[in-house]
Order: sequence, then structure tokens, then C-alpha cells
Amino acid sequence: MDEAQAMKMVAQSALVSQKIREALQASLPVAPEQLMTVQIPGTIIDTSPNGPYVWNDREESDTPHRIKVNESRLVDNMIPLSKVMMGVTSKSVARSYAAALDMLIPEDAPIDAADATSQKTVAAERYVGAMKYLTSSAPGSSRSVIDIYVEKQQAYAEAMSKWESAKAKCRADAKERFLGNVREQQRFYDDWNQENFRNFKDNAQAKYMDWIVNGNKYKVDYYFGIVDVSSAMKRVEASKEASRNLVVIDPDGSTEWQEVNLTPANWATLCKEKVDQWQAQNGRLSRKDYESVESVSGTQPGPP
Repeated sequence: MDEAQAMKMVAQSALVSQKIREALQASLPVAPEQLMTVQIPGTIIDTSPNGPYVWNDREESDTPHRIKVNESRLVDNMIPLSKVMMGVTSKSVARSYAAALDMLIPEDAPIDAADATSQKTVAAERYVGAMKYLTSSAPGSSRSVIDIYVEKQQAYAEAMSKWESAKAKCRADAKERFLGNVREQQRFYDDWNQENFRNFKDNAQAKYMDWIVNGNKYKVDYYFGIVDVSSAMKRVEASKEASRNLVVIDPDGSTEWQEVNLTPANWATLCKEKVDQWQAQNGRLSRKDYESVESVSGTQPGPP
């Protein structure tokens, strides 16, 4: 790259800096003659080969745990949502999000009869009727309808689990017996399936029919749908639970961080390649080169 091309790149950088300043001055109530200092927050990304974010995606199929923890720290230290930010606050994005969720409180319950309206009264009556059925005793038994329902549901789930376990064991035996021979493995599984499919299928079907008839499946599902009211607080609690579950732990086990998935996974490697490319093309430029072009374009020296 010759000197003319280098100076052209410096002029483009100065133009970007000037446009940013002009846009900010136009959006803020600042007099044209007033001195305004603009600071754009940023984070230095260490792109060294053994840095906290760079890993070899050609040797490892999944992002290493160390990299996941460092990426979570990076995102958590970014500036949280706020109207005005004065300098570095050291606030946590995850804690700010949790605090915002804690502030979300509904005005009233959707089925509360104390502050009754015609719509709430109907909803409360349906809720009370559904709860009365679900907590009542099953015909000919001292157990509740829900207890019978759960027992029949569990029996059906166990039948399906045994079927899936048997299929998984058959496939494992096929792989062990015909190692590397996919065709023979599939033939072995097909033969087993022909011999055992109907037994497992009929057993699972019998448990399902027992669940429907003796467990009152459809009726319980209907009334439970009335009781399981989707409210604002339910969605807030679901968000809190998801936030608590999506964490990564420090290698020493002392701190939890909110897990993030940055795309692409090798973003730090791509940044490193761009940094190396820029250094190779512009390594000869000095600060005086930038200052000389900025003074010609009529802007004050400073970072864009």
C-alpha cells in the first residue's frame, strides 16, 4: 500500500469521527460554540493466541468451558440499560435484569373475587368449580381424582420408558456385535423390532387406555387447564427460573455467571485475523498522520 492509499484511509477515519460528533451535537441541546467532549465506552478484547477468548475451532468441536466463562464475564460487564451513563459503573447486566424482574408486580390477581367485576366473577366461579373437582375423591375410592390420574400417567410413562430402553439396548448390542458394519447393525435392529415391537406397543397402549378410562385423563386435563391460569406473575417466575438455570460456573466453583452464546463461536479468532490484517496494512502510520489529516478536515484530534 502506497502513501496515497494510507492517507485516504486516514481521511475516511477522520470523516467518521466528524460525522459522529455532528450527529451528537444535532441531537443534544448544545450551543455551537460550546466545547463538548465525547467519550464512547469500549472494551479491550485480548486476541492473543493464549488469551481468554481465542481457541482453536479446528481442534475442538465445542467451545471450551474456560472460554464460555470469559465470554459470560465479558457480556455481563457490558453497560446495562439506562437513560444516562456517567463513566464506568461496574454494574452487572444479569443483576440489573433480575432487579427489573423483581419490580414487575401485577395490579391484582385475575381470579380475585375481592375486587369483583363481571368478568372476574365468572373466572373465579370456573376456578372454584375446577378446584372442587380436582380435589374430590374418585368414584369408589378414598383417593383424590388427581392421585388416580398421576398413578395412571406414571404407569404409561414407565411402559414407554421400558420400550425406549429396550430399543437403545438393542442398538448398543448391534454396534458391539457388528462394529463398523452399519448395514448389519440395521438388519439386527430390524429383526429385533419385528420380534418385540408388538409386545411393547400393546403394553403401552393398554396403559394409555387405562389412563384415559380409569384415570379420567381428558376430564382432568380440561379442569386443570382452567386452574393453570397463565398470569403475568407466572411468566415473570418462568423468566426468573430460566435465568437461574442458564449459568456457567467458574473453574474454581466460586462464582456463577449467566451463560451466553456468541455467534459465530470463533468470533475472537476472526477479530484476531482482522487485527493482524490491519497491522500489516497500516503499521507504518503514526499518530501524527491522523492528527495532520484531522487538522486539514477541520476537526479536533480525538478518538472517533
